[in-house]
Amino acid sequence: MLAIIKATEAWHHYLEATPYAFEIHTDHNNLLYFTKSQNLSKRQARWQQWMTRFSYQLIYKKGSQMHDQVLLNPVTIKSIDITDRTYEERQSLITDFHDTPVAGHKGVKAMYNGLRKHYVWNEMKEQVQTYVKHCQKCQQSKVSNQKTSGSLIPLPTPSGLWQDIMMDFTEMLESLGYNYILVVVDWFSKEVVFVLCTKEETAYSTTELFRDHVWCQHGLPSTVVSDRGSVFVSNFLGELYKLLGIKRKMSTAFHPQTDGQTERLNRKINQYLRTYVNDRQNEWAKWIKIAQFVWNNMISEVTTDSPFGITWSYSPRMGVEPTETTAPAAKDFAAIFNKVVEASEKAKLSMKVQVDKHWNPAPDYKVGQQVWLSMDNLHMLNRASKKLTEKWIGPYETLRIHPVVNVSCVKPYLGPLPSQPMSRPSPVQVSEERDEEYEVDYIVASHIYRCQLQYLVHWKGYEEHERTWEPTSNVKNAPLVVEHFYKENPSAPRKLHMAQMDFDSLFKPVPENLTICEPQFCSLESCS
Repeated sequence: MLAIIKATEAWHHYLEATPYAFEIHTDHNNLLYFTKSQNLSKRQARWQQWMTRFSYQLIYKKGSQMHDQVLLNPVTIKSIDITDRTYEERQSLITDFHDTPVAGHKGVKAMYNGLRKHYVWNEMKEQVQTYVKHCQKCQQSKVSNQKTSGSLIPLPTPSGLWQDIMMDFTEMLESLGYNYILVVVDWFSKEVVFVLCTKEETAYSTTELFRDHVWCQHGLPSTVVSDRGSVFVSNFLGELYKLLGIKRKMSTAFHPQTDGQTERLNRKINQYLRTYVNDRQNEWAKWIKIAQFVWNNMISEVTTDSPFGITWSYSPRMGVEPTETTAPAAKDFAAIFNKVVEASEKAKLSMKVQVDKHWNPAPDYKVGQQVWLSMDNLHMLNRASKKLTEKWIGPYETLRIHPVVNVSCVKPYLGPLPSQPMSRPSPVQVSEERDEEYEVDYIVASHIYRCQLQYLVHWKGYEEHERTWEPTSNVKNAPLVVEHFYKENPSAPRKLHMAQMDFDSLFKPVPENLTICEPQFCSLESCS
């Protein structure tokens, strides 16, 4: 009954004016008593008094007969047929209903349903669909619901122990002065090395950690796979790899599946520490080497052996085995190597089959073809907020087909239709060395590290946990930011700057014409 009262209140201006009685269909048979003399409550009496102003008839119908019933339909708007108009006129009409701010660049279905209320013509839906599909702003700003393009291409099988490694950092709660873990994984045996470190690690200090914990035991690898973090792609580490003859095999740009093994291992680390640390969370650093032992002594599903068993041909004792055990026999490394290679190839094939089920085949791109570039892992310097930045930028012309940019980060560009608005690509700012250049928002702190001045930089458009310690050379393009920092923090560590003339004046020789007076002494008695 309440629904009937609310409906008549909303439509009373139509219902009171009609000279005809209207029907109210209901599947509640007990509401029929409302039209008869009954003992009513105060609320029901008010409702009955309200309904006396209308001429209506209450009709009962079964629930199965209530489908597609319309309570009220007093006004019907007839669409205008514009089939006889030209294509350009209809296209201009679609532009008004799609591109204007009050239209909001709706999708095909919403656009078609809204337009057909007022206009109709032959093949209207196809023309609307084509227009929305070619709209520049829709291609740039809307998130794609399609499957990821391309197919998984696993990395080649390693050639031996510690020849191909993967490196990554994982952030932790501070413990014993450490708040990061450097994770290094041997791709062949799955053996790991966990290194305690801090968030302030630079390219140089990361290289020292690698030297002291990995190189000293396993030598130099041939290739290194990383997640293209700021530490790994720094110029210093790149030059060091060239000097040592290491070929950097960085992950394909913004394709985290390549470095997925270390990402999964990071979750395993957290799982292990969560199990044993519990409420003593600031003591996790004491357990990290035990976690390394557990992982290296665990049998892998891929290789069917433990990393210790592959690397050292035996598994060390845990201390909980039976006392009466025989010493493990030496294994034939050739047999181990062949078994691991066979298992790895089988695992890669299985992984590729499962991943490709959820991906679409990659479009066949040609040199010279224009494409959109995804903004998921890019940062534009002339945008204040990444949240409101376009999802795709471009269009850009394909100069050559290269494996650096993953195929899932581009999509084909569909040019505008005749008389359809067109947007131009925004400029992308890079440094002279063609490396990524980030904008300094402000400086948080400064300190002296290894006799060098460093700044804790907060990057514009990034979160607090993404702040990094940078040398002075990396903030040379932001002198005003540095000046503002020292104005707000005058006691912060800084470099001392002295003019050359002032510096030379400290070491000037004594002039030849300088007169030196002899000191005069007298006794206290003679002065009295």
